[in-house]
Amino acid sequence: MKVARTVTAAVASTEFSFHLTSEANAGGKLRDKLARKKRIKSVVSLQLLTVRGLIRIVGLPCVVTLTRIGPRELDGDNLQGAFKAVRDMVALELGVDDADPRVTWEYAQEPRRDHAVRIRVGSRA
Repeated sequence: MKVARTVTAAVASTEFSFHLTSEANAGGKLRDKLARKKRIKSVVSLQLLTVRGLIRIVGLPCVVTLTRIGPRELDGDNLQGAFKAVRDMVALELGVDDADPRVTWEYAQEPRRDHAVRIRVGSRA
């Protein structure tokens, strides 16, 4: 698993290999969906541990950019839906609810052959 961590000018960032799919299109039984959500949350939680100190330096208010990296793009609502469990874990790490107005959530996609997720937490000016 490739992992990259950086901090510059009140920005914490981590990128890790993970195939994030749209839950709306994933199908399957409820048990399968819950298992996928649990897996996503555990992977993200471990990755956030590596940048916990950097995230605390950034503080609130902040902008969180969640980037899905993969060969095909998702449409906007599927992109946000795919990141729901990730968003929940980032909010937990920040010590806030994911609807807290001090946190601005942005979503992006980057075309690349492999699959990965990038989480960037930066100060809001």
